[in-house]
Amino acid sequence: MVVFLKKRILRFLDAKWMRRLVHWVVYLQKPRFLSLFLIRYFVSSQGIDLKEASKPLEDYSSIIDLFTRELKAGSRPIDEDQSIFVSPCDGRVASLGVIENGILYQVKDRFYRLSDLIGELSEAEMASYEGGYFMTIYLSPKDYHWVHHPLSANLVQIEYVPGILLPVNDFSLTHFSEVFVRNRRVIFHYEEGFKMVMVGALNVGDMLVMGKQSLLASGDTAYLEFEEKPVQKGDKAGVFRLGSTVIVLLKKGMFDEVKSLLGKTVKMGQGIIRLK
Repeated sequence: MVVFLKKRILRFLDAKWMRRLVHWVVYLQKPRFLSLFLIRYFVSSQGIDLKEASKPLEDYSSIIDLFTRELKAGSRPIDEDQSIFVSPCDGRVASLGVIENGILYQVKDRFYRLSDLIGELSEAEMASYEGGYFMTIYLSPKDYHWVHHPLSANLVQIEYVPGILLPVNDFSLTHFSEVFVRNRRVIFHYEEGFKMVMVGALNVGDMLVMGKQSLLASGDTAYLEFEEKPVQKGDKAGVFRLGSTVIVLLKKGMFDEVKSLLGKTVKMGQGIIRLK
């Protein structure tokens, strides 16, 4: 009964009017006394540590401004070894493992198909991910929410896939099937044999990608225009504007050593996978 009620509540929270209300609250800048009160409440309730932030609390104009905050220079050193694949973001490793039969798992006993996450693949490309590796990183509201390229590589395509906005917390992943393939997401395709997926979540689900595209509730799959040039490890790829998960996918034969990080916290720029 409790689980049933919680599911009903989650669906209620995904209602269009609720998303509009949350959007209004998090983007509110005036009156200033109210926006500052909301910012302070958000910091306190989420346990946000602003020691690494590039500016003090009073300089943020809204909750969303705080949520997408920059960090002080040097706060996230990047492992410069090109044989090291780094974490693209701050967060907790929620799941990881080898891709078998085109299947990945979101949590224990709940699975989803690779083809549903990133679209129908050719037979050859599907085969190239069989025996490959995936890692799912959950970003909580208190985390730094910029996402960075995890390796110096050639970015060849950025794909936006529309969807709903279920939450990506532990309860949702445990009680809802195929959350990541149902939610709105952006897929970065790299020539070197890996992909990175930014998955939106409850309510706003807005993502700023490559510094210019703001992705809201577009109803169609789209391919974003960008300047095709090599990206460097640690360069900014995009930022979440509420609720978020990042999934990285590596083809078979690309990785050599994977650290045992399940359930652990990682920081952007930290080495997580040794490549061959």
